[in-house]
Amino acid sequence: MAAVKRGSAVTRQRGNAIKARESVLEVTGPVAQFFSRYRRVGLDTICFIYHLSRHPLYAPITGDLFAMIETGRLQAVTSSLALIEILARPKELGHQAAVESYQVLLATFPNLELRRSDIAITEQAADLSVRYRLTPPEAIQLATAIVDGAEVFVGNSEALRGVREIKVVLLEDVRASTPSGGRA
Repeated sequence: MAAVKRGSAVTRQRGNAIKARESVLEVTGPVAQFFSRYRRVGLDTICFIYHLSRHPLYAPITGDLFAMIETGRLQAVTSSLALIEILARPKELGHQAAVESYQVLLATFPNLELRRSDIAITEQAADLSVRYRLTPPEAIQLATAIVDGAEVFVGNSEALRGVREIKVVLLEDVRASTPSGGRA
């Protein structure tokens, strides 16, 4: 997990929330180094789900990734479709407080654009779905990133490996390529 420096104190991003912290100056560590070459990333819904559910393998990576977005080292975009995918389970379980918290979090998270689909995204998604046999959610998320000008798309589905229209980074590849699986 990346160290987040605030003045001379060092704090660690907790895996249980993607909440804005005040006066964060710098994010360091292997995941920050991995993503430092990019300015704008597209995020698949799985990034949020792994983070919010504290996935033991991927939450340390998503924690660092979201810290980079929060501090402005990265700009990010995701489709508004992410709301459906993120809110479905808490709604099913009747966890209204979680639903409201996630809605506010996604709508107000710094440097994260929650983008609605338009004709350009829909047409691009249809092409991607046919070309790579992607599910509609995968195709919509990818198309959103492409149309929005992201340099890289972050997900974790093996089906994304063949995509050529945008660089795709799988969380598993980040985990495997960083010392101690993405932890600082």
